[in-house]
This record gives sequence, structure tokens and C-alpha cells, in this order.
Amino acid sequence: MLLKYIQHVPAAIFITVLSDVYAFSFGLILVPVATGLPVSSGLSIYLLSVVCGQLAMSLLSGFKHASSGAAYELAPLLVDIALTVTPFCESSAAMASTLLVANALTSALVGTLYIAVSWLRLGAVFRCVPNIVLKAALTGVGIFMMLSGMEMGVGGEVGALATAGGLARAIGSLAAFAGLALTQRIFGGSAAALAYLGGLSLASNAMPLVGLPALPPDWWFGGHGAADAADAADATEDQPSAWAKAFGLLSLLDVSQVSAAALLAALPHALSCVLVHALVTIMDLATIEALASAEASADEPVPPAAFDLDRELGVIGFANLLAAAAGAMPCYMQLTPSTANLRLTRHMAGRAGPLVCALTAASLFALKDIAGGSLSLYLECIAAYSSLERTRRRSLLGFVVHGGVDALQRTADPVDALLVVAVPALMLTMGFLPGLLCGLLAASGHFLIMYSQTPILRVYSGADARSLGSNTVRSAAQRAILDSQLPRCVSLISLHGYLFFGSAPQLSHAVAKLLSAREAAAAAATGEPSTEHTMAMTPQAGRLWFVIVDLRHVLGVDFGTVEELVKLRAAIERAGGALRCAAPPKHVAAAIERSARGTLGRMLGFDETLRECEESVLRAHAPAGGAAAVALAGVVEASLLLALSPHLIRQPSADSVSMVRTLLQMGERWRVVGGQQIWTQTEFASFYVIVLSGEHELRRDGHLIEIAVPGAMLGFLQTLARGTRQTSLTCTSAGEMLVVSAGLHARLRKEQPRLERLLSDAMLARLADEYRHWILHHAARADGPSRGSAAEPGQAVDLSLSVKRSAQRLVQLRDSAEQADV
Repeated sequence: MLLKYIQHVPAAIFITVLSDVYAFSFGLILVPVATGLPVSSGLSIYLLSVVCGQLAMSLLSGFKHASSGAAYELAPLLVDIALTVTPFCESSAAMASTLLVANALTSALVGTLYIAVSWLRLGAVFRCVPNIVLKAALTGVGIFMMLSGMEMGVGGEVGALATAGGLARAIGSLAAFAGLALTQRIFGGSAAALAYLGGLSLASNAMPLVGLPALPPDWWFGGHGAADAADAADATEDQPSAWAKAFGLLSLLDVSQVSAAALLAALPHALSCVLVHALVTIMDLATIEALASAEASADEPVPPAAFDLDRELGVIGFANLLAAAAGAMPCYMQLTPSTANLRLTRHMAGRAGPLVCALTAASLFALKDIAGGSLSLYLECIAAYSSLERTRRRSLLGFVVHGGVDALQRTADPVDALLVVAVPALMLTMGFLPGLLCGLLAASGHFLIMYSQTPILRVYSGADARSLGSNTVRSAAQRAILDSQLPRCVSLISLHGYLFFGSAPQLSHAVAKLLSAREAAAAAATGEPSTEHTMAMTPQAGRLWFVIVDLRHVLGVDFGTVEELVKLRAAIERAGGALRCAAPPKHVAAAIERSARGTLGRMLGFDETLRECEESVLRAHAPAGGAAAVALAGVVEASLLLALSPHLIRQPSADSVSMVRTLLQMGERWRVVGGQQIWTQTEFASFYVIVLSGEHELRRDGHLIEIAVPGAMLGFLQTLARGTRQTSLTCTSAGEMLVVSAGLHARLRKEQPRLERLLSDAMLARLADEYRHWILHHAARADGPSRGSAAEPGQAVDLSLSVKRSAQRLVQLRDSAEQADV
């Protein structure tokens, strides 16, 4: 157990030093000079947040490499909170207590939000924030922090640059950073840059050795180091010095001196912190989640790193509640330390988090003692240098360089480029939160415009509609009618994604093109211009053409789109057609029903809608008095005739009728009722059936494959191949069927060869039709299935293997007359 923790020590030390560096970079600007409190109090505010966050993540996080960090992106808003409560406090004790409670209130609000989001499983909502706005906001944060650091460095006011001391500090800082950049350019690598920074720190202490005046310890921090020490000593006379220095404002807490009016005035800024915290948190969490998935490799024994977004948001919420109890600033799961933890300890058992928590807590007792000395300069330089490294892109100048400049160079969208420039400018002029909100509104508007131009539909009409067809087993004659008429009578508009008012014009344009095409076709056929009156002459009972709106892949719909559908339905009906909405998901169907109030008619499944359209086309195009028309009424002989040949559409010959009557006499006729099972999936196939009346369902593994109507021939493949059924057949409406056993089929080959040949030809025609539809279906599969399909994967039989081989087998059986007992 001890060894498990010892191996995490190097990683824990690295992450702790990283947190300490960030504390110097950002903690020293959290308590402005105007508050009259020690500037170094910000160190404890920052580090206590890290300790609380790391404790929560070590105990609760499902991601063992999770590492906490204070939300330094909130520094501008936390400074505003400090400046807001200052006028309400008359003493340093009141100021310290009120500021402490204000920070605690902010952390509590953040924690409450995240726990609620985690409990409701709404973590995906956080992903909707535009990334470019976050980059622009980080640019604004970086500029603010640089200005705050400059004010602190020159004495608390930018105007102090006009003084000799302030100007000297500014020149010294610029020279130090220029030397850092030059060293990095000449020598390259981290070692040379860190050596330069170490030499700079030693040189500042060795100045008296060469006759130069020694710099006071507080020189780099605007002359506040000595005042800080005095204030801290005065405020903690009755407390142990080490504890007072470690816990800063927490050691000065006096609840009786907290100003309620100040907290009320700071509440808007606290709510602003909640918003900004949510923005920056999801960006880091999304990156950590991606890194956790990418680091997992199938060939390594280490299991993939687990990451549940909703759970981690709840952990962050609990961490912020702990931070509120300690009076610290909000915290979150930070990208840089978490990434370092993942890379350094992914092959180790256990967690480095508890060690990081302990070491960071220990650093509370040390950092304030060096806050005014030259070591702090060294740490500040390291923080600035780390901002230039690719693995540490969020410190001071790094916010500007990698947040804005990098995004400006990489984006190809002029609107995104404008946001990168405009959002920081608005933050500096209008305020941090107004600038951020303006950026969010602009990005949201840009998204709506871009999304409205994204294609949401595919139109299948004419030649593209050749693969349209329901999963209905029909007679050969009816299939011939549908193959010739359905592409001209049915158009399919397949929609996908979210439908809202911005994308509705695409649907209107598609329907307008269909109407124009039909008008042009009608004008070409009659030689006269077509009008809505001439196109609407078809009786209501036999609509000649349909527009099916496929809603299977629609994720959401708004009121504006439903209104557009209602208008399009009226326009199509005026032109003699009918609009059918097919297979919407439950929530989409509920939204359409509520908005349209039934004006769009019944919304059936996709297959049922196609069947309804096919029946209308068959009624309209079947020859008057012919077998196809009679079969629709359920006449037994006509149904059997249609099952045998696609050429018997009109009045059949006497010879054909004689063969059908012979088959009816030799075969066994079953009367079936709804719910009766004809065969099961596992039984041996000893007969096939021809549906004479009623409807039946063919299923495989419980999934609907096809619906059989009068004229359908089922089960012949398994019967002739002497195999198991592989499907189940159930009657759904009462009717009658003709049963042909394997023995009867062999008998027909001997006694009625012409009738047996007619049956075999019908079987081959059915197989050829299925194979042709399979090819057309998969040719259009890149745009979504257009044939009547399943609601679940695996619903259809794999025709690519079965149909072709079965057809070959059937030909062999037909041509092998010597196999009389097949």
C-alpha cells in the first residue's frame, strides 16, 4: 500500500508545483489594493480552492486522474466582487469577513448548479456553447489579468508608470521577458529557459556584490509586501502566526461584521461567475474526456480511463460546496494538471490525488512567506514561461496568444474572426459579462443562419423512386403495375435532424419543385397549360399521386415547421395530390399533433404509409374487369391467377383458368382466423402457401419482415430445399390460403407439368423482384433506406446471400425432373 503511494510522489510534486505557480500568477490579483487587505491573501483563496477540489475528486471522481484547479478564469469577476463590497465595509475585519462570505456564496451557487445538472443528467447541454466564444472570452480574461498584474507591479495604478520607480519596474519586467524570449529562440528547449530564469533570480539577489543597490523584497509587488506583513501581524495578534498566514482571510472571519447589503450588491457578479464557470468547465471537461479516450489502447493491459460527464459535473459541484465552506473561490477539473496526471500515472495503480491534496495544503504554510521575495519573481517568470509552452496554454499571455491569436489564425470563418476581436473589446469597454453575452448572442445567431442552410432533406422522385416499395408480398401482376406506376405516383421527401423555422424553406422549395415538375408533365401530355383545377380532377377515393414526408430520422420540430407542413398539404391537395407524414418519433408526433391539431391526418409507420399509397395506385391503374382489379375484391381464382404470372393482368384465357381450378382442387384450402399461427421459425418446412384472402405477417426473430396480401406465395424456398422455416407466419386478418405440400409439388411435376412450370416461373419472378429491390435499396443506402424498412436493426433478411443462391437452387430443381421426390 505504501509503495503504491510512493510511486505517485513525482507526479504529485509536479502537479503541486504547477498549482503553486498558478497561485502566484492569479492569486495575487484576486484581492485588489483598493480593499486595504493584504494582496497576498489571494494566495490562500486560490490554494484553499485547489485543496477542496482535489479532496472531492480524490474521494468521488470516477476518473482516477482527475486533478483540481481554481477557476482562475473568474479572476476579473472576483475582482469586481471585491471592489463592489469595499464601499460597504468600514474596517479591515469587516472587509475580510464580507469578502470571504462573498467568495463562499459564489462557490456555493456554482456547486448547487452542478449538482442539479448532474442529478438531472443534463451534462450534454453544456456542450452547446460555441467554442469560438470561449476562445474570445479567454482572450479578454488574459488582457484583464495582464492589466491587473501591471497595476500591481507598478504600485496599484497604471498611472504609476509615470513615476521613476514605476517606469523602472516596467522596463525591468519587459527586459526580463525579452531575455527569456531570446534565450528560448537561441537555445530552445525548456532547460535553457528555466536556467535563464534561475540565473535572473540569482542576479537580483547578487546585485550588491557588484556595487548595485539591492532591490527591496517588495519591489516587484508595488510596495505592498511590507504592508501585508504588518497588516497580517496586526490582525492575528491572538492567533498562531503560521495558521494566520496559511489561511489568510479565513483566520480573520467574524460573522457579525459581514455586510448583508454588500452581499446583495455582489450577487449579480456571483451569478455572472456561475455562467462563466460553466463555459470554461465544459471546455476543459470535453478535452479531458477526449484525452481519456485517446490514451486508452487496445494492446495495453491498462483498462481505458473511465469518464462519465454527468458524474464528474456532480463531483465538481460537491468540490465547490467544500470550497464554499472554506471561503475559497470556485474550482473545477482543470485540463493541464489532469493531463499531466494522466500521462504520468496512467500505468500505475491507485491515485495521485490524495498526495496532491496533502502537498498543496502544506504549501499553504510556505508560499506567503516567499510572496514578497525574489523567489516569487522566479515563480512568476516560470508561470509566464509556462504560458508559452504547448502543454500550458492558460497563463496570462497564453490566454491572449492561444485563446485569441491562435484562433484568429486558424479560423476560416469571418464571423468567428470578428468574434475573437469584438468580444475582448466589448469586455474591456462594456464590462466582462456584457461582452461575453454579446458574443454568445452573436454566435447563436450565426449558428441559426448556418444551420438553416444545412441540407435537411433528400427527395426521391421519378427514377430515384425505383426502390420505393413497402414490405408487402404481392402477386406478380400487382408488382408489375407498381413497378411501372409507383415512381410516377409517389414522391418521397426524407427529412433528418432538427426542423425549425430557419430550415423550413428547404422543404417548401422541394415541394414547389415537385409541383412544377407535375405541372410541366401534365402540360406536355395535354398540350395545354396545366392549372390547379385540371390537376385536381382525380376523385378523392383514388388519389393518383402522393408526397410522403419521411420523419423517421427527425430529432425535433418547432411550431414554424408544422405550420409550413399544413400549408404544403393544402397546396398539394389543390394540385390533386395528397401529403402523408410517415413514422415520426413519439415526441415529434406529439409536437405535430399538438400544433397541427389533426389537420395533417393520420401519421402511420413508414411501411404502412407506403402500403396505403400502393393500394390507391393499384385501384387507380388496374384494368377495369381484369384479374388485377378483381383480385383487389378478394376473388379466390383471380388471386391465384395473379400469384402465378405477371401477364395475367387482363381477362385470363380459358386454359389459365382451367389450370388454376385444377390447382384449387388438388391443393388443400385452409380457412384461418386472426392471430392463428401458420408455422413457427424452427419447424421443418413441408409445404408452401398461396394467400387467397386476408393478410398475414412474416417475422424473423420477432422482427417484422413482410406482410402478405392476396396473391402472395410464401415458404417455397425452404420447402423445396427441405430446410427449417427460419421465419414465422401469423394470420392478422381472417382469410383463406391454398396449401401446396412438397409431395403435391412433386406430383404436379409428373401429372401437370405445365402447371408446375407456371408455379416455378412465379417463384423465380418473385425471387428476381426481391433481388432487384435489394440492389436498388443498397444503391441508395448512403442516403438512407427508401424501401419499407424496420424500426430496429436486423429486421430485414440478408437477401445478398439468400436470394441469389435460392434462385440458382430453384432453377436446378426445376430442370432436374429426375428428382421426383424433391
